[in-house]
Amino acid sequence: QLYDLVADEQGLQHALYALQSALVRGVIGVDSWSRHTRGLAREAFLKRALIRKIGRGMGLEESVH
Repeated sequence: QLYDLVADEQGLQHALYALQSALVRGVIGVDSWSRHTRGLAREAFLKRALIRKIGRGMGLEESVH
């Protein structure tokens, strides 16, 4: 579960980067960019919180990620 969460979170970070690049290149508009970015960022935040919770439960250091 931890590995899957980390992989998902990294995928979300890559998607956020792609959205930023698309905005800079003018491929998408600001409205679309902000809506998608907000949703992806929220999902990434929740996954990071769960990663930290699992890491603490496994006795790993706080810098899990």
